[in-house]
Amino acid sequence: MDQEFLQKLRTSSRGLKCPHCDSYVKIYKRRLHSEMARFLIRLCKKWERYQRHYSMREMYPGQNKAASDGSYLVHWGLVERTSHQNPSETPAGMYAPTTKGLEFYRNQLLVPSHVHLLDNEIVGWSDKQTNIKIALGNKFNYEELMNE
Repeated sequence: MDQEFLQKLRTSSRGLKCPHCDSYVKIYKRRLHSEMARFLIRLCKKWERYQRHYSMREMYPGQNKAASDGSYLVHWGLVERTSHQNPSETPAGMYAPTTKGLEFYRNQLLVPSHVHLLDNEIVGWSDKQTNIKIALGNKFNYEELMNE
């Protein structure tokens, strides 16, 4: 994608028609929000007990949850994903925190509050920074979640 078109796309709130493929394209701004922060806390707590990759189903036992916005944390470099099979032998993404993710989990790191994605590829970041407490918002208490 050429830089001129990318710049036009950055200033468009609705997206534009791609001059190369004629498809509608848009830059999506994803915020690091409370579900992602809670996913990272849950993942890091499991990882601290036993250092391995975990599937979504292992992260949310009894909830039959196969997906979470927590998977977007890969873009921030806070988690890594592998496509190995989970313990039940079904293919699924498996996640582990990175060193950066552990620092964020421990509230020792600021990261951009938003990632800008085009076709699931990073094309930019917000200037605003966040930490895990801010990402959790007012609905969740960091200290309570850490003590669960």
